[in-house]
Amino acid sequence: MNDRAAKKNLISDSLNFEQYQELSHDLVLRNDTSGVSYLESQLINITELREDSVCITLPKNICQSGHNLTLAIFLGRLKKKLQKFPPPESIESITLIGKVIDLSQVDEDQVLIEVKFSQYKTNEWKSIITKYIEQQDKITSLVEEVKK
Repeated sequence: MNDRAAKKNLISDSLNFEQYQELSHDLVLRNDTSGVSYLESQLINITELREDSVCITLPKNICQSGHNLTLAIFLGRLKKKLQKFPPPESIESITLIGKVIDLSQVDEDQVLIEVKFSQYKTNEWKSIITKYIEQQDKITSLVEEVKK
């Protein structure tokens, strides 16, 4: 066995796969401009986290550029479909209020939007970003170790 194969075996032997579990957050929203809630979390995907905004894909016709939205982000996947939008004081979710500042068509059924936050708890949002950064750092270090 060559040194490279031996090193890969040693790395794989020491891996803790729980460290590399995919992070997931479900999201539902209420369009405060139209007064309509959208509770189909499986059809909403977070694509990018930014310092004071989030980019998400969702079915078209849920909102338009300039609309005000309230987002509820849940730590992990929802076990069952929500019947109503969660109150801001819910311990299971983080509430963020913002405005759609960008909207672009992804395909005939979906759009990509950016929601810039106007009201949110900075420490809660930063904790979500930190979790994703830490997870990415773990994966990057693993990839770098395998490349050696």
